[in-house]
Amino acid sequence: MLRSFLVILILTAGCAAAFAKAPKHPDSYAYTRGVEAFNAENYTEAREWFDRELAEHPDNGYAYIYITSMQYADNEFGKALTSANKAIKVLPKKDKEWRAIAYASRSEIHAALQDTVDALADLARAIEIDGTNLKFYGSRAQIYYEQRQYDLSDADYRVIANLDAGDVTGYMGQGRNARDRGQWAEAVAFFDRAIRLEPEFSQAYAFRAEAYVALVRWSEATDDIVKALDIDGNDKAFNLMQELPDEVSDILKSKLKIQMAKQSSNRYWPYCLGIIAMANENYDEAITYFEKANSIDANSVFHEMIAKCYKGKKNYNRALDYADRALAMSPDDYDVIDLKADLFSALGQYDRALE
Repeated sequence: MLRSFLVILILTAGCAAAFAKAPKHPDSYAYTRGVEAFNAENYTEAREWFDRELAEHPDNGYAYIYITSMQYADNEFGKALTSANKAIKVLPKKDKEWRAIAYASRSEIHAALQDTVDALADLARAIEIDGTNLKFYGSRAQIYYEQRQYDLSDADYRVIANLDAGDVTGYMGQGRNARDRGQWAEAVAFFDRAIRLEPEFSQAYAFRAEAYVALVRWSEATDDIVKALDIDGNDKAFNLMQELPDEVSDILKSKLKIQMAKQSSNRYWPYCLGIIAMANENYDEAITYFEKANSIDANSVFHEMIAKCYKGKKNYNRALDYADRALAMSPDDYDVIDLKADLFSALGQYDRALE
């Protein structure tokens, strides 16, 4: 959460020196050490240094921005709102970049508090101060999207595309809005553009695959699922591959088998095939694939999946055996411990299940 909240801060602060007219940041010892600790992700130490800085220099708005981000990350929304208000009050008027950051930061707090009116007002103020920061438009477009105000969301995504024609955000956002309207062909066009700009962006393939499924274009859909999985095991594509109709699932499985043959030392492809088989309750087939994945590179997850397959076959003792194998490799995996409790319950061993 901290990194998500601070992406605006980090990107802008990193180029602050490029703005000749921007006021110089404080060079006090506590503030400097706080920034160093923050950049090193030592957030507890950073808060201590910034608290010390503000005790000595209560007009340091930059320190308040850093503290705001850390309070937000700790879900201290009331404190974060107070800190953001103080930052806005004391930041130098001439430092437009950081004043815009302060308003955008406060907007995110308002959004977390489900106060979208104030969140949008602060983003409007941030954009008024600095109309070149893509993140501000992206944040506002997201709020409009969540409110189903797709036309307003599209407008901000178009601004992003106009400000930076090489950024995929504007096209992905418009594609997602088209998807939610049921305009699947239009969505594909936007995702096509994103893929041309960034050919290894797995999310674009996953979203386009979803659109192709809606358009009953099975070949393209399965190609995109495989591509998204191949890039980085995309979660959306991983979920989508389990939801396909049986006749399409067979097409996908054929393509996954080709990947498995091409990348014989990659455990991921037999794992995917096992997941599909398990989703279709083809437990023996799934077990074969999970065992193959485990033979390539042993992992507790494969034992856990095999345990679940045996549970599906109602072979609870065999399932317990594999659950224990999983725990031998990953003793603190509470999903597997929970699975064991279910298995003991199924066997009528309630004391062991309770334990």
